[in-house]
Amino acid sequence: MSKESDEFEKTIAEVYRLLVTTNEQVTWNDTVPDPDNPSQPRQIDISIKNDSFVTHIECRMHRNKQDVKWIEELYGRRKSLGVNALIAVSSSGFTSGAIIKAKRFNIEIRDTISLRENEIVSWGKLIAITTIYIAFDDLSVECLLDISEITKDNLEVDTRGLLDDLQGFVNDFLSFICNKFLNLYGHLSPLDIPPGEIDMPPLIKEINPPLYIGDYTMSHIAFATKGLKLVHKNLYIHEAILFGNPNEGIKEREISIQKFMKDGGEYIDSPASAKLSFNLLNLDSVDNSVFIGLVINDLQKKPILVKFDQESRTHNKNYAFIFRIGCMPSSGAKGPKYEL
Repeated sequence: MSKESDEFEKTIAEVYRLLVTTNEQVTWNDTVPDPDNPSQPRQIDISIKNDSFVTHIECRMHRNKQDVKWIEELYGRRKSLGVNALIAVSSSGFTSGAIIKAKRFNIEIRDTISLRENEIVSWGKLIAITTIYIAFDDLSVECLLDISEITKDNLEVDTRGLLDDLQGFVNDFLSFICNKFLNLYGHLSPLDIPPGEIDMPPLIKEINPPLYIGDYTMSHIAFATKGLKLVHKNLYIHEAILFGNPNEGIKEREISIQKFMKDGGEYIDSPASAKLSFNLLNLDSVDNSVFIGLVINDLQKKPILVKFDQESRTHNKNYAFIFRIGCMPSSGAKGPKYEL
């Protein structure tokens, strides 16, 4: 099974999660015991279970339309496994013979239509997604290593390793400043604040000893930023897919999947609700920033479920790292300085 086929099945499973009732459970890549050989598990692309009523969904992602042969195979599979209902989903549609055969065998069929670039524009249901960040101007981290750590036998300090161990502390500082911002502007929608500089004074946060980072004891750590700015970034929708009955045209289909990231970002829209899902780590982020939210421009104004696959909201790279050796903060400390 290819990665593309797996992703197609996962997307179809998400579509049905929006369509089913709260009593129904949708499972991707399910297994059931073979009725004639219970020790032998049988793989099911997607299952929908509602008490004792079970529906199996089988998916195919091929270039050519699916024909009578696949429908007959599915009919035999449904009989063999004793399933109540079966749905066949093809990414490339069905032949006329397959549609007739599916109707006779009472197999529900669905397919997808991928819109071309000019069709996406004329389709008229494209959404706009804006991600919003608080970015930090001239972010710096200053560390003061306890001089007692330096001995004749240990004159070298692994500053690169120290940087790796500092990441959690930098994340905490960025979140600390973000909370300061939200305390001041939390009553407003981020869209009510225009992108650009935020009217806040330079902020400094100091952490005093004892503080242990990796193998080192720090006498002092100071985080500083000269200013903040609000950054808006638009996510580009690169693919639109319509889901429905093979007899339905583009305008008749009410379920759509809009893809906006290479690694799984998608917006699934149905008549009753919609769902947005993506991995925060795959966003085209802003250096030294905190992701604070997003805005979806959906003209239909329906409930939208937003799912983040990762919880990390901070992006801390390309900041100034100042390392000193001493026993007092930088006003009296002497030592090497590292700018990254």
